[in-house]
Amino acid sequence: MYKITRLKLYLFLFVSFILEITVFEGLKIFGTKPDVLLIVVIFTGLFGGPRIGLEAGAFAGIMVDIFGISSFGAGIFAYGVTGILSGVLNKGLYKESFLTQSILVSFFTLIVHLVNYILKFNFPRVEIYSYHRAFFNPAIFKAVLCNSIWCPVRFIVAYKIFGLKRSV
Repeated sequence: MYKITRLKLYLFLFVSFILEITVFEGLKIFGTKPDVLLIVVIFTGLFGGPRIGLEAGAFAGIMVDIFGISSFGAGIFAYGVTGILSGVLNKGLYKESFLTQSILVSFFTLIVHLVNYILKFNFPRVEIYSYHRAFFNPAIFKAVLCNSIWCPVRFIVAYKIFGLKRSV
């Protein structure tokens, strides 16, 4: 397990959020900006464990919920679960591999967007037949692809900030 200090974590999450809503607006891939906070939460869970992953996910989710247009609580739930699950998966995966990181980021991006879609549009009424619209939504697949492309860059930055070394 790697040592990730809370001060660096919260500062990194806050700076990532500011960059996401300012700089990354102009760096869209396929019309979609990268979800930098999600990538940082996954990194934190993988290298810090489930507890630190949950902390990072809850903090990122609070920022997304406060400044976002989604249902309040959806971000905290989605990002928190992502942090916990990526922390649980840290023992069974070769987490230093960019391929593993990209696959995890793709999977969790899909899950977070599906949870947000379900909570935003279908929470008051549960209609099973409408979930296929969420799963086959082109915007979700664009977000998955965009985050997968940005994942290695963001992980390299996180390695440097937290002082971690990549094993080859």
